[in-house]
Amino acid sequence: MIFRVVILSLLYFVFSQPVITGQSASGFIDDYPDNYSRKFVYIYDDNGKNTGTIKYGPGGNRYFSEILKYNDEGYRILEAKYNGEGEVNQKTHFIYDDYGNLKEQTTIGPDSVIKSREIYAYDRRMNRTAWKSYVDEDSLEWKRTYDYTGDDRRKEERRYDGNGELVQRYLFSYDDNGYLTEQNVYGPEGEIQWRYLYRHDQYGNRIGVLWYDDDDQLQWIRRYVYDDKGNRVEERRYEPSRSFFFRRWTYRLIYRFVFRYDEDGRQIEESVYDNYDNLLWRRNYGYNQDGLLQDYVWYDSRGNVEMRYLMRYNDNGQRTGWTWYDSRGNVEWHRSYHYDEKGKLERELWYGEVY
Repeated sequence: MIFRVVILSLLYFVFSQPVITGQSASGFIDDYPDNYSRKFVYIYDDNGKNTGTIKYGPGGNRYFSEILKYNDEGYRILEAKYNGEGEVNQKTHFIYDDYGNLKEQTTIGPDSVIKSREIYAYDRRMNRTAWKSYVDEDSLEWKRTYDYTGDDRRKEERRYDGNGELVQRYLFSYDDNGYLTEQNVYGPEGEIQWRYLYRHDQYGNRIGVLWYDDDDQLQWIRRYVYDDKGNRVEERRYEPSRSFFFRRWTYRLIYRFVFRYDEDGRQIEESVYDNYDNLLWRRNYGYNQDGLLQDYVWYDSRGNVEMRYLMRYNDNGQRTGWTWYDSRGNVEWHRSYHYDEKGKLERELWYGEVY
């Protein structure tokens, strides 16, 4: 009986999945059949602005569409979403100030009732100084306010609940070069909740991060190492460990990340090791002659392939195909991308995956 149930379950799984056909020897789908699991069609105006998207499921059934509108300055002023029957799901309206800053965003449901509203404020230097979020037209959900240094770096952020009560307060500190050195988070009564310390080298590379909890106990450490080209070549992660003999906290290495690059500075490998320096997994990246990512392979600790992504491009450097293989080399899913004569993405097809 159990054997029969297992067989029936396997048959259901196999025959319920979208079928990938027309597959070339490389794993790419060359003839783009109609048995896609998803299709996306993009629409543009004469200025090349995306004005709409239509999404289809298996069999060409429309399940979603979106219409976008812009003002004369090119800012989006409307985002309307519809279901498969063409009925409105929601519409979002955007309003801008004279400098092009978004100052209000309102979302309306299918019954013409306001679902949410966001209101923003700015200073003379275009820094956002306030953000209010409403669950309907007038019910405040939360509010945030921001202060800045003279060189426009955020130095304080205050978060309030719907009643206007302070919930959290963030303070940021910088060094003379403008790099973030400290972030403190306080509760409504001024009590510390957590703290981050950041360290940088003479070139501005972040070389360390330390996180303290509300008892000012150091919880974890991150260390970073760079080569002479500024590429991050190693990351070390430490966590606290209580010493039984010395009755004090020590910090032991948990993970070590190692990165390798080619002569052009492109990352070609990422390896992760545990605290005993045992390999946990490795990723390798390959590029085509134009420097575009073409091959991405993920290996387990024993060097076995777990998954692989393969990508290809047209002469303009635009991605036209993306295929995912499982550990056995079977195609899990594939996506193809099609462009118009102006280079705009007009059609996207998914095979073998349904979300």
